[in-house]
Amino acid sequence: MDIERLATAFSMHDFDLVLPHLAEDVAWDLVGDQTIHGRDMVSRLCGVTAAALASTTVTVREVRSISGASTVVVDSVTHYDDPSNGVSVVASCDLYDHADGVITRIRSFTIEVEV
Repeated sequence: MDIERLATAFSMHDFDLVLPHLAEDVAWDLVGDQTIHGRDMVSRLCGVTAAALASTTVTVREVRSISGASTVVVDSVTHYDDPSNGVSVVASCDLYDHADGVITRIRSFTIEVEV
């Protein structure tokens, strides 16, 4: 599967599509927070995220990607409307390193921006 498509899908929270294409020893660096190691741990965090978003309306306002030889960059702005927590808008920049058809590392920069 095309790595750029997988990277964009992961940034858009389509985790089920992407999880089989993560390296067993993948590292996900949530800059300023923590680094998650291993496909199983990344899968668990994705499950928690998906559950938290279950009652939230998610609208991607902008998304663009740039693909290089071994890295894909996905830049996005997403609008979240949660009945319990209100509205938030998050700007994200995710860098996906890949080799041999699998994603080996993800580095995510996120910040909440004005609504």
